[in-house]
Order: sequence, then C-alpha cells, then structure tokens
Amino acid sequence: MKNERTGLEYGTRRSSLIDRIIAWKEGMQVLDFIIPTDNPHIAPSAQYNVFYKGNLGDTGDVLTRVQSACVLGRVYGFDDCDCQSQLLESHRLIREEPKGLLIYCKNDHGKGVGLRKHAKTLAVEKFKGLDEDSARSSLGLKDSRDYKPLVVIVDHFGIRSIRLLTNNASKLNIFRQYAIPVKQVRL
Repeated sequence: MKNERTGLEYGTRRSSLIDRIIAWKEGMQVLDFIIPTDNPHIAPSAQYNVFYKGNLGDTGDVLTRVQSACVLGRVYGFDDCDCQSQLLESHRLIREEPKGLLIYCKNDHGKGVGLRKHAKTLAVEKFKGLDEDSARSSLGLKDSRDYKPLVVIVDHFGIRSIRLLTNNASKLNIFRQYAIPVKQVRL
C-alpha cells in the first residue's frame, strides 16, 4: 500500500504467535507493519508491532504510545532506563480507554542509534556521570529515529487526532508536520 501523506510504500502482515498472545493478554489486537525508513542505523525497512484497542477508524483523540525497543533496559535490566516503567504505565492507561494504540518500534534502540552505540552511550553515561542526551552528544550521536512511519500507521487506521503518551516533545512535531492534531499526555 502507499501512504498519501508521506508517499511511503508499506506492508502489513499477521503478527507472530508471541505478539498475538501479548495482545490477547492486554485485550488488544496486533498487526505488524514493514515501512521504509531514513534511519541509517537499521535495515532499509523498519518493523513495528502495533497493538490497538477498539474501532479506530475515523476517530479522534486516540490515546497513543510510541515505544522504542530497548533490549538493554528490558532484557538486561539496566537500572537507568525508564523504558519499562513507561511501557507498563502506557499499557495501563490504554486499557482504561475505549480506544487506544501502542506502536512498538522494533529497530529504534537508544533513540535510533542502534544497539551497539546505545550500549556505548549508557557506558559513557554511567562512568562520566552524564545524562543520556549529554552522553550521546559526547559520542557525536543524535536522536536518529525516523518518525514518518508513525504517520503511515496512524493514517492506516483512519485516526484523525491523537493524545500522545510521551515526555519527549519532539515526538509531537512529526504529527504536526503532517497536519495530524496531537496533544501531549505526560507519563
């Protein structure tokens, strides 16, 4: 399929058994998206698990969370990572709504810099006593996430406006750039 707003070709596919079990546990449906990306740290196409609740078509103010993958925080239990707590809080808040959307970005480790560079960033953060943004900057890295695929996903469901669960105001800008009304809901 081709997205009218971004011009990106994309595909959808049935999710894995594990993803469907997670969705069932959360009272949601799940769909996988494969979308081209400009991020130089991942393959030409990124994968997104999209968990959704309710009939999202032609609706507005859908509570939405965009969650980057974080193997270091979730699998290896890095203490400095708040990804897990934000994901759990987002699940809780979405479950309380009649409609909701959680976009899980499988390739966005460490704000899109890749798993290896994310590990370096966390090491610099820990040993030099810097915050994550300062540590990433000291390594010459910047937030490399490509947010255009998020617009493709929101459009796919026919959502007119969203309430975005985030503490990162830069995530709001991509939706505004493509004329999707968005309100921030801080975690």
